[in-house]
Amino acid sequence: IISLLDVFTPDSTLEQFQTFYMVMPFVAQDLGYIMKRKSLSYQMIVYLFDQLLRGLK
Repeated sequence: IISLLDVFTPDSTLEQFQTFYMVMPFVAQDLGYIMKRKSLSYQMIVYLFDQLLRGLK
């Protein structure tokens, strides 16, 4: 799970609100990189799947 540092909108009023931005820390690797780099163990697959589900919660 990645940290959420900030959330902001460029819109000045609630009536104009259409867009918001989420600010997160830089992460040097993504899931695609990890999967291409090596084969994943069963334990790693379970861990990653758990993290994905927690992110949807």
